[in-house]
Amino acid sequence: MLAFSGIMCMGLLAQTSPAIIKATAFCITIQPGMIPVDDNGNPRPRPIQVERFLYIECKGVEKPQIMEITGNRIPFNYQIMTVAPGIVSAGKRMLDGKDIQLVARKNCRLWKIDLTHKAGTTIFPATEIKQMTIQYRSGKKTYAFTLNNETEIRGFERY
Repeated sequence: MLAFSGIMCMGLLAQTSPAIIKATAFCITIQPGMIPVDDNGNPRPRPIQVERFLYIECKGVEKPQIMEITGNRIPFNYQIMTVAPGIVSAGKRMLDGKDIQLVARKNCRLWKIDLTHKAGTTIFPATEIKQMTIQYRSGKKTYAFTLNNETEIRGFERY
């Protein structure tokens, strides 16, 4: 009887556990390529901009039920895309050029989430995100998954 109760308890815990196991935030600083000049040949300043995206690892293969994603308590629009099984390269880390590779655990799936500013663009002002929160639903419960850092990766020059 005790063994049966333990199995039932474990089964209930498994059904109510959060869907997100791990999340990693990335950003790419966009360096201006050709710098525009004014009529006198003086360079016009171009603001440095940042693109942000996440990879989340979830139990099972169903699409996660994301309710809201915020950075520094500012809500973002987001688009969730499935990632093909296997090893995924998120990019090369800015600090040392090391390739960042992600792989989902057994019975899990990776999802990529592109973050966009509420105005509808994927470009953000170059401000540091100190805390990012993903609010999502798993079963009948709502959960919050918090990230306290993001990894800057190398981007391509844009012209």
